[in-house]
Amino acid sequence: MKQLSLRTGLLAFMTLLLLAVSFMGIVAINKGNRSLDVINRIRGVELNSLYQSNEDLMRARANAALAVRKIEIGLLEEGAGVTKLAQADVLTPQQNLKRFIDAGTVTAHGKTLADAVAGSYKAYLEQGIRPMMSALDKQYTDEYYQLLEGNLASLAARYSKAVDDFGQYANQVTAVQLAQAAYNETKMKVLIAVAVVLTLLVLAWQLLQPLNNAIVHLEQVAAGDLSQTLPAAGNNELGRLNHALAEMQQALRASVSQVREASLQIDIGSRELAAGNVNLAQRTEESSASLEETAASMEQLTATVRLNASNAQQAHQLANAV
Repeated sequence: MKQLSLRTGLLAFMTLLLLAVSFMGIVAINKGNRSLDVINRIRGVELNSLYQSNEDLMRARANAALAVRKIEIGLLEEGAGVTKLAQADVLTPQQNLKRFIDAGTVTAHGKTLADAVAGSYKAYLEQGIRPMMSALDKQYTDEYYQLLEGNLASLAARYSKAVDDFGQYANQVTAVQLAQAAYNETKMKVLIAVAVVLTLLVLAWQLLQPLNNAIVHLEQVAAGDLSQTLPAAGNNELGRLNHALAEMQQALRASVSQVREASLQIDIGSRELAAGNVNLAQRTEESSASLEETAASMEQLTATVRLNASNAQQAHQLANAV
């Protein structure tokens, strides 16, 4: 099986890592979007519509109280005008409550609370608000006060409690969704950190460690140790580097062996030459001694010849004298 090159392996790993991080990012973004959607629906739509409906009812009741005051002091036309404003204010809460109900909710408990809000609003509207508006439309203040002193307060309290309960539920759901979003963010950061650590480990395993081994090996070669070997690193770029270093080491080892052999031959030759020089010196000394003996003999022979010549001359002289 052909082994991937280092560049191809690292590129494939980084691609897979990028895809994994991208997938995790998409998952985290989708979860965050769902959390934001839930928060927007429960707070931006449901809770906002509910609070707006409650505020409109409070304004309708305030206008109704103002209309009663004007009727009581004889300002009947102005009282009728304010009554129409109060009746118009009653229509808006119904629209907001319909928007609240149509938005739905995210849990069964939320649906129960939403049903309680709708039921208490219906009772509040039919048993309290509309009869009160009818009494104002007829300008029957006594009937208005009878309703006000009757069950209107309990109906309003029941509706307000249902609104408060749903508000608390919305706050809890919002807190849970925000906590989930924070958890998803933290998890994403942890996964990214793990991916970075894995990248560093893979780089250290695939690149840094083999390079460090090659550097240590070169330092050993530089120190003169040619006995160490590099571990196999495959057929990738680092494997080729290790193979080149091994061939360089073999070449250096062969060169060192040749130098050692040449040095040994030179040592042997030097010793033989030294021995020859000693022998030559001995022979030279012997030749010198022989030459000295020959010179001495020659001197003796010369003296003898001279003596013989002298004797011959004397004999010749004696012979002439006779």
